This record gives sequence, structure tokens and C-alpha cells, in this order.
Amino acid sequence: MSFVAPRNVYLNASVNPNGNYTQVWFQIDTNNPPTGVRGYQGAGSGSSVVNLQAGIINLRLDTTYYYRAVAQNSTGTVFGDVKSFRTPGETGIGSGGTTYSGS
Repeated sequence: MSFVAPRNVYLNASVNPNGNYTQVWFQIDTNNPPTGVRGYQGAGSGSSVVNLQAGIINLRLDTTYYYRAVAQNSTGTVFGDVKSFRTPGETGIGSGGTTYSGS
């Protein structure tokens, strides 16, 4: 996860489709576990790791968000670990000081 502006982030995930066409999306929400769906995309059907990224915009300031990646193919659905980050407040300084970061 990385901030590109106080209200916008990039969420990142790595997926190995293992030869099955795989779809990936992110769940992001202010509730834990997150349920909102964003950044829906295909990861192909190869057998090596694919790095994916989704830009999320217009987040609320001074708010904690929870997110995880979800991958689905013919063998089932896998939910990634829930992680969190806090958007900066009106001053533009996030919970990690001037370096915006999530866990």
C-alpha cells in the first residue's frame, strides 16, 4: 500500500494463478473485515507470480481503512490477510508522520 495523495492510495498484491485463469480484486472498508469491492482485474492463467496494483481514490481524511486482496479461480477463493492504514488529517500528516504507510 502506498499513498499518492492524502485521499488516494495504491493497493498491491501478488498472485500465482497456478495455470488457472484467476480474477483478483481488493476489499476495502472502514469496517473489519472489509467488504467493499474495488480494483477488479484478471491475473491471467500462467504459473508464475503476477504483481497487481489498484488505485483507490476519494478516501475520507483522518480515517482508518482495512483492506485485503481476494483471488478466485476454478479451484476456489483465497482471501489475503487484512491490513490497515490511516489517511492523513487536514494537516496532511498521516499516522506514520510525513511518510504515509500502512500495515
